[in-house]
Amino acid sequence: MKKTVLFLLAILNVVAFAQLPNTSKWYTVNNYDEGAWCANATQAASGGLLTLTAASGSFACGGHSHIPYDIGMVVSSPFYFQYGTVKAVIKFPGRGVHSVFWLWGGAPGTSGYPPVCVSSIKHNPAGYMGVCTADANPAYEIDIAEFMPASLGLTYIENNTHTWINGSTTAGSVNDPNVGVNLTTGFHTYELDWTPTKLTFKLDGKTTSTIQQSINVPMFLILDEEIDVNGGKGSYPLQMQVRSVDVWDRNNNLIFTDHFGSVR
Repeated sequence: MKKTVLFLLAILNVVAFAQLPNTSKWYTVNNYDEGAWCANATQAASGGLLTLTAASGSFACGGHSHIPYDIGMVVSSPFYFQYGTVKAVIKFPGRGVHSVFWLWGGAPGTSGYPPVCVSSIKHNPAGYMGVCTADANPAYEIDIAEFMPASLGLTYIENNTHTWINGSTTAGSVNDPNVGVNLTTGFHTYELDWTPTKLTFKLDGKTTSTIQQSINVPMFLILDEEIDVNGGKGSYPLQMQVRSVDVWDRNNNLIFTDHFGSVR
């Protein structure tokens, strides 16, 4: 997936007590992407939900102005991991946005290494994922759930891998199963079981795709919305809502959890 990882979000249609997600677990960044959109405002966490909002208008970010769209994203920082099980409970919005729950990572000593990548994003407001791919040899992307309703339809989800070398994708596996459920009408659990040799993707506990691939670098979590420039525009604002994110290691130890303010 061509994700210029601009982080942050847009206009918040939330109540007054909404606040940033837990800053010890998530990082939000002002950013700019190729003239297409900004990531510029504040994600909201309240009532047990993280809300990412995409909006249209005129926005300024990264030294640029009059950008027509604003989008939202958070990345896990300082958390990253290698192998295990990841689950997120998400309600995706409708046509007009391209919403993704995914992982990114690379080997130590490259721009894709999680601490290096996140640090570069924090200190480069005019950049985006390009700062993480410049000398990635290689880095990897795992799209646990990539939702492109205008391009694919409301019942399709993408389960993908991509290999990045020196700023470009060179290989990968793209799967877009039809899960038979309109993914915009309610919350669903999106899951990845990651082992040294295989990736198993699930929706509500049922396997949707399996990829036989060895991805052996540490990775961090990303939740984001982007404007679906290829699939037409929607009726903005559009909101992606996340109820929870949990990660277990290979020994089934819970190593990361956030239920966004709700009582577990």
